[in-house]
Amino acid sequence: KFADVPDDAVKPEIRWNKRVAALPRDRAIDLVRDRLAPAVDAFFDRFDILAAPAAIDLPFDKAIRYPVDRYGADREAPMADYCEWLAPTYLVSITKCPALVLPCAALDDGLPVGIQLVARPGNDAILLEAAASLE
Repeated sequence: KFADVPDDAVKPEIRWNKRVAALPRDRAIDLVRDRLAPAVDAFFDRFDILAAPAAIDLPFDKAIRYPVDRYGADREAPMADYCEWLAPTYLVSITKCPALVLPCAALDDGLPVGIQLVARPGNDAILLEAAASLE
């Protein structure tokens, strides 16, 4: 859709999406079907719900496009784009698992911190029950 739009005319996120969209669709489907789906099934054979961070950074000022500083072992390598700090959410999306984010705390400045709950594909009711019990 954006193939004819010059790179300097769009936000960096759109340029990233253009590159990702250029990957062969069959390769992505095979990866999910052959590698990711069995791992997801194995996890949910043992657990009903996965609780994970909603993002890999704390909330930040709305004037900041996305955080570039990293925590932990890779602290020296800045985050390349907004997709990197959203990894916990988009990685869940490609598994076809139902997921939701609940606010679970607030920082001293009032900004919210969320927790992402994830269930096995098709187990939306269990996900909603878990979220209701946490609310």
